[in-house]
Amino acid sequence: LKALKQGATLASLFDGDETSPLVGKLAAKGCSFIALDAVPRITRAQVMDIRSSMANLAGYQAVLEAANHFGRTIGAQVTAAGSTPPAQVLVIGAGPIGLAAAAMLRHRGIPATVSARHPHQQAAAEQLGASLDVGDGYDVVIDAVATSASIGEAVHRARPMGRVGLVGTTWQPAELGIAACMKEIEILPAMTYRCRVPGRDFDEAAAALAAAPDIGPTIITHRFPLDGCVEAFATAADRSSGTIKVAFDP
Repeated sequence: LKALKQGATLASLFDGDETSPLVGKLAAKGCSFIALDAVPRITRAQVMDIRSSMANLAGYQAVLEAANHFGRTIGAQVTAAGSTPPAQVLVIGAGPIGLAAAAMLRHRGIPATVSARHPHQQAAAEQLGASLDVGDGYDVVIDAVATSASIGEAVHRARPMGRVGLVGTTWQPAELGIAACMKEIEILPAMTYRCRVPGRDFDEAAAALAAAPDIGPTIITHRFPLDGCVEAFATAADRSSGTIKVAFDP
């Protein structure tokens, strides 16, 4: 706070509200304050706020949850007693969360298919080792879009008694159709993280990032200085222009 000039802009975490003493001190210096943790956690904002940056871990979490519920080894196994095929996994959506899920699947040696809308998202999914050849009958479908349409597609693409992981953040209330009941689909929401040792999700996500340095540059497509926030937000709002995730460099 002491380093801020009169009328400067501060972009930071802010675990408080308008009654915080910090707000008064900033106001006294005529400073503007961007509370990065106060940007709404919605799908449209996931490219610009830190809470949605943390929501990228939901992609990793979805893979862990699906593996825990699958009922057998999710990767292919070949033993003297026979072999088992790998689980067939589809990721719907190729924003930061969907691509994080694809990255974790690759880290675990699980082949994945990604349903991506834009050409730059398709290229990023292939860069992370995913296929773009979408079919039906998947053992696990990870919905990283969080709309009624995407949930409906996830249920449609899953096999009977398959599993659907919901990791996107809904912009509006989403509907779950009767098909989920008729196919006896297991729904697995994954919006929080395992923070206890052993097996912390952060640890496995960090291991995946360390093992594959291409994950970060593939998902983070644009970087801006803090004083370029106006351009950064405009870039983040236009997914069709090649944006996946925007980051600020201090």
